[in-house]
Amino acid sequence: MVKTLHIVAFNIPFPADYGGVIDIFYKLKALHKLGVKIILHCFEYGRNKSSELEEFCEKVYYYKRNMNPVGLLAKTPFIVQSRKDNELLKNLLKDNNPIFFEGLHTCAFLNSPELKNRIKVVRLHNIEHQYYHHLANLEKNLFRRYYLKNEAKKLLCFEENLNSEYQLICISEKDKTYYSDKIDNVTYVPAFHGNDKVISKIGKGKYVLFHADLSVSENNSVALELVKVLSDKALVIAGKNPSKQLIKTCIANKITLIPNPDYAQMQQLIADAQATVVYAFKSAGMKLKLLNSLFIGRFCIANTEAIASNELESTCVITQSMNEIKEKYDKVMSTTFTEVHLNERKTILDSYFNDEMNAKKIIHNLSLETVN
Repeated sequence: MVKTLHIVAFNIPFPADYGGVIDIFYKLKALHKLGVKIILHCFEYGRNKSSELEEFCEKVYYYKRNMNPVGLLAKTPFIVQSRKDNELLKNLLKDNNPIFFEGLHTCAFLNSPELKNRIKVVRLHNIEHQYYHHLANLEKNLFRRYYLKNEAKKLLCFEENLNSEYQLICISEKDKTYYSDKIDNVTYVPAFHGNDKVISKIGKGKYVLFHADLSVSENNSVALELVKVLSDKALVIAGKNPSKQLIKTCIANKITLIPNPDYAQMQQLIADAQATVVYAFKSAGMKLKLLNSLFIGRFCIANTEAIASNELESTCVITQSMNEIKEKYDKVMSTTFTEVHLNERKTILDSYFNDEMNAKKIIHNLSLETVN
């Protein structure tokens, strides 16, 4: 008999157009393909209900995220407090099936007495308190900086709710190392990404691409720095909601900026580029855009903070600093992407970043029965 799994998502995971929801959406697909029946619970937050999810789920529940600022006064982190909905608990109690919590965001009822005897897993997308502290350091708005620093402190305290009674599944090896120092029952399952095979084009492209959600402060900062470093080079920047400052800077430096490209356009930009740049000021979870770039694009210039998995280092052109990117740019633009590059990449990605294989790891860890 095929078993059923509750998955509690911090947002509606379709369209799969940013890091966290990409991992959730393609995990749903992979588990469904292997015969797992999924009851999905998701919080509405800036996204519409999605009929597409019904293709992979037996049932989809939606909950309004409570954005009342009074929640900021709670000891619980706001990202958790705002998703504390008693209807979620009631729906989880309708059966005794295992529960898969996506991120600390969804863990308001993790240690609820009513769920004490349930099989539970927490998927950790990040070391959240470190991430929020990092965002605070980048934030210029004083009120938002205060919120982020306060949230970071609360998230560090909230981590004490995690324990060895249930399994933690980290999205990166670096995160696994961090949590393994605190808790025994920690495993690593790479990010789900939806790519079936490596389709990178042989040959050369004519530009280097930086693609990201440009409304995120770190991505905006990286983009601005790249314009400074590569102002005289063929650089394309593409992504959601670029800031006025970035738009102005790109115009002044004659850099191509493509705001809010759709999925197909973004995939084509990655495929046609000679290289993509994936850069982070601080290590934080798994960069899904890195995986997408490696499956679809040619070369990838990345720093070690952006590479969350040791297996991926050999697939990238490593840069140690922003200033070094210019040197790497010249090297990459003069190099043809060959069958040798392609086959080396296939070997690594097929071995470690296969969605079906990683879904089977989750199934095994939960002792779920599936169809072949």
